Amino acid sequence: MGLKYAIVYLDLKPEYAKLYNLPIKMPVLVEDIKKVTDKNKLPLEVILRGLEAQYEISKDDYYKSYLVYFYYEAFKKALNKNDFENANFYLNNAKKIGGEDYRFNFYRALLLKKSNQEELAELELKESILKNPNFYLGHFELGNLMFERKIYEEALEAYKNALELNPEFVIPHLKIADIYIENGLFSEAIEELNEILKKDPNFSAAYVRLGILFNQLQRFEDALQIQEKGLAKDPENYELLYNIAYTYAKLGRHSEATKRLEKAAKIHEEDFILHELAISYRNIGEYINAFKTAKKALEISSDENKELILLLLVKLAAIIGDIEETKKYYNLLKNTKFEISAKTFYMFSLLSNDDIDMAKKISLELHNYGIYGNMYLIIEHIDNYIDYLENCTNKNFTEALIDSFDEYGDIDKLGLYRNLKKNNIEILSLVKDDINEDINGIELLLNAYLLSGIDYGLSERVSTLLAKYVWKDGKGMLISRFLLRYYQDRVFGNFSSLDVFVNDIVEEMKDLNFELARFISDYELHLIDFDELLEYTLTNLEDIIKVILSYMHIQPTLNEILGSSFEDERIKKILLWAKQLDELIKILK
Repeated sequence: MGLKYAIVYLDLKPEYAKLYNLPIKMPVLVEDIKKVTDKNKLPLEVILRGLEAQYEISKDDYYKSYLVYFYYEAFKKALNKNDFENANFYLNNAKKIGGEDYRFNFYRALLLKKSNQEELAELELKESILKNPNFYLGHFELGNLMFERKIYEEALEAYKNALELNPEFVIPHLKIADIYIENGLFSEAIEELNEILKKDPNFSAAYVRLGILFNQLQRFEDALQIQEKGLAKDPENYELLYNIAYTYAKLGRHSEATKRLEKAAKIHEEDFILHELAISYRNIGEYINAFKTAKKALEISSDENKELILLLLVKLAAIIGDIEETKKYYNLLKNTKFEISAKTFYMFSLLSNDDIDMAKKISLELHNYGIYGNMYLIIEHIDNYIDYLENCTNKNFTEALIDSFDEYGDIDKLGLYRNLKKNNIEILSLVKDDINEDINGIELLLNAYLLSGIDYGLSERVSTLLAKYVWKDGKGMLISRFLLRYYQDRVFGNFSSLDVFVNDIVEEMKDLNFELARFISDYELHLIDFDELLEYTLTNLEDIIKVILSYMHIQPTLNEILGSSFEDERIKKILLWAKQLDELIKILK
């Protein structure tokens, strides 16, 4: 008999052989020995060639079982790469030698499922289970197939069978929880996920699911607690970091949200994470970082997220006052669903850069769409408009603000504190580092908005920066945005009614502080009549929202506000500020 194969036998250590399911005497073709020594491991193709040669020579059942096993390993590798041709080749080789046992039916089902032949896959899985009723993975994959087909009762039964056969196999609990979530059975889902953590406290996916579920149920404190617990076990889990950032934002803790998103982006740089990080930077007033991060998100963006990221870039470019970048991203959004929104920010950027003629042209185009319908009139009366706003300001505040801008257009916090103090205005929170909810400082914001005139970018920048200086974080970030949106609604000529205004801003407010957003949404419960306002005292930040919303509901006249005596003079100043903005409409007539 001629020498068909030149085989050598590697003596493997028993623990190594057991770990990788290899024979202790491993046959390897002589021609493959160099591959083994070069890599100091046994590649799959080397194992297969050695076992195939050995089996062809000896037909030994001992080596046959190993050969069938590694044909299935090769099948799985090919299937994971969606290489269906090779997957089918290895599957048939396993069948040729090992027959149609339960494993063949199981793996054929996986191939059929990936090939979108779900009904045939179901038959093969059921055949596999019939041949080996104790094969828990067969039950599990049947559950997955039924879950994807939304046949929930059969999926649930299959997952429970898998758990009964192998109680330590926790993933079916996760899938059962997903079924409960799909069907609105949230308490049952939470119970199932907690069952996982009893069995395996390090199972990160359960923490991720619970965090998402508590976020969806608006149980943000619970979401925070479970996700922090998960991160203590798995600090590099980008899903937990991304989701807990959402939780922190809803709780109004934007600095913490930003830190978590920064870490998530370092671990797993994806467009949606960078997009959220850019928004988070914007919320805390880091506009340059926001712009750079959004540009990076655009570079790696999927088709699904590209337009949303472009819209954010238009908005950020308008805020930082870069007309060329605003125009560039606006042009990229032409003929998309975001074209009108992008055109609005382009118009604002033109105004900020004193290109009045082009801004007016764009405003007329927007007027035809029924958006910012008064902007072209505002631009026609722009000098009178700006003079009116400037005359409404308290010079003690605005002079201090003007003198506190540095060469880069940012506000010097300590300089602002000193400049205000010269005018006998002391806002101590400007020089403190802790988050606070002190109402003092509200007049500073009101005057800063008036000082920004119709410069959209400037109003956005000073609003966030001053909120960051006065309140640092927390509820103050929403209060500043709430007041800014009221200011912009009036100064850009919308003059929305109370219900329209609340409806327009409430979703944005939810991203800044869910508790206060719900307070705004339920505004009818918090309205105060004019007589009550006279005797009312501001005690917390929510009261500022109450005063503005009550003003919009009551619509008192200028004479009523000026001629009345208020227990709290700050309320009078807020009402007067709101009324002076409403009086802008007279300039347009």
